Amino acid sequence: MGGRKWARGWPDRASPLKAGWQPSPPLGCGWRSPGPGAFGRSGCWAPSACSWGCWLPPCSLASSAWAPRPSCTPLATAPEHPPVTARRRAAALAGYTGGEAAARSALADPDGGVRRLALGALARLGALREADLLAAWSDPDPLVRRRACEVVARGTWCPQATAQLVALLADPDPVVVDASCHALGEILAPGAPHRLANGQQQLNRCLGALRAVARSHDDPLCREAAVAALGAIGHPAGLPAVLEALADKPAIRRRAVVALAAFEEPEATAGLERSLADRDWQVRQVAEDLLGRRPRPAPGRG
Repeated sequence: MGGRKWARGWPDRASPLKAGWQPSPPLGCGWRSPGPGAFGRSGCWAPSACSWGCWLPPCSLASSAWAPRPSCTPLATAPEHPPVTARRRAAALAGYTGGEAAARSALADPDGGVRRLALGALARLGALREADLLAAWSDPDPLVRRRACEVVARGTWCPQATAQLVALLADPDPVVVDASCHALGEILAPGAPHRLANGQQQLNRCLGALRAVARSHDDPLCREAAVAALGAIGHPAGLPAVLEALADKPAIRRRAVVALAAFEEPEATAGLERSLADRDWQVRQVAEDLLGRRPRPAPGRG
């Protein structure tokens, strides 16, 4: 750094501001260090274009502390809320530390991920209320709506659960429809504690909505989930839709063959017989396992 180029305006060599030394800007400052010409004989540093612009070093060389500029206005203020990752972590930990108050306050967080984790934390604590579920089912974030369906499928119950799950079968987001089908299959399965609480009329309504999803939903995963739910419920009214699914995509045909195991009607056995000749080997294998026998090879087939 020596030479005549830097001689003008450069402090005396006895000064701490010797050649090669430059003050470091604060962490995160986008300002580039000035050249030696920015220093006067008094050793003062006065940058004219700093993108941070909040602090200046004092003129006294005896002190290395930073001093705030009296007329400076910080360019960025501290956020009002902690970072979203910290809020999500706190909401998740509340379910393991007994922090019901913290989890309940997180239900009003502006971030959907925080609300979803708070809902799971309250369910883990056994403190989830009916109002919490109703608010979650109408949440603008589809992942929160899906999480509300999942906690009901795992045992959390409210009187309006079945009606809300049926309504969510028409949700525009496929992940919500998939979770709703799974939840209906769990709470309406034979032996489920709340199956009888729904009544025959409500059960027929659920079966009708699941049949509609299994037959005509645009998303294959939703059709597959509906077929699985009809098989889990095992009601004869759901058998026609399961038999129709034997002509769908391979993954749905495999699910339909498994669902036929829940039905004792002759139509179910006939459907399994037809599946022995399915072009997908996994469908054939499931049908063979359920029927307990190997199919006879077709003529001309090795």
